[in-house]
Amino acid sequence: MFNYNHLFYFYITAKLGGVTTAAKHLNTSQSSLSLQLKNLEATLNRKLFQKVGRRLQLTSEGRVIFNYCQRAFHVTEELSDFLKQKTESGRTRISFGVSDEIERPYVTDLIASAFERLTAEDRPNIKMISISSLALAQKMNVHELDLFLTNHPQYDEGQTVVCTESMPVVLVSRPRNDLNSAKVRGLSAAALLRHLPVDLVLPSGELRFRHEVDEFISKNRVEKRIVFESNIMASISRAIVDGMGVGFLPLAYVAEPIKKGRLIVLTKRILWRHRFFLVANPSFAEHPFTLGLAEELRQTIDVTKRFAH
Repeated sequence: MFNYNHLFYFYITAKLGGVTTAAKHLNTSQSSLSLQLKNLEATLNRKLFQKVGRRLQLTSEGRVIFNYCQRAFHVTEELSDFLKQKTESGRTRISFGVSDEIERPYVTDLIASAFERLTAEDRPNIKMISISSLALAQKMNVHELDLFLTNHPQYDEGQTVVCTESMPVVLVSRPRNDLNSAKVRGLSAAALLRHLPVDLVLPSGELRFRHEVDEFISKNRVEKRIVFESNIMASISRAIVDGMGVGFLPLAYVAEPIKKGRLIVLTKRILWRHRFFLVANPSFAEHPFTLGLAEELRQTIDVTKRFAH
């Protein structure tokens, strides 16, 4: 007879896509987890995984057994979701994740605005974390997250993409006399960067947004000195406000400093659109807070679209 613990370890390993991540989640060593998976394969007399490059993939028989495990453990996961939904005060508890590539102050403002849509009694208890998009998806797969916001597309069948929005990206600078003439304001972003003495403030190379920036720079044959890079988006806007250089940013990130005159948009033309995805555990997809957050995200995008024009 097979060991149910071994089946659960197999289920988690398959969901998370590898022994390293699964072992960390299960709070066990990789060697111990690998041994238990081998014991399960020996008990079932079936090969469950095959190695493709550095990743483990389910065999055809492994996929069949995973489907049975998914049905068996789904009820337990639903019970876990139900039990953790209420705090001692009776409020719904929501574990919310945000990609570490997204500016956190912007997300905090979204949450505060979503709260204003709810009565005091309906406002949930929010626990927010910020980690990589891959880690967010993995945590939702094992029911450690109820909701997350990312700038990476999500295709997991066990998750619900509540909304997808595209945020306008513009070129911004601290107000400078040489950037404020009628002649300069008439230039395209590419022409401005090619002909004016400005340096660039950019996100770090590992960020998805940096890849979009690099594509724009390459397409428009722009060559400029990079004076500052960071993987923290709030640091990018702060560096530009402090006059270190000019940079590309989603308009919603800098709407407030633009409104206060601390930054200027160097060209009103939208350069491209940076996409956001609000993803939910299916049991939270219709929650009032989730729907309110989605609506706030849409309204933020709509406002910045009109601002850009």
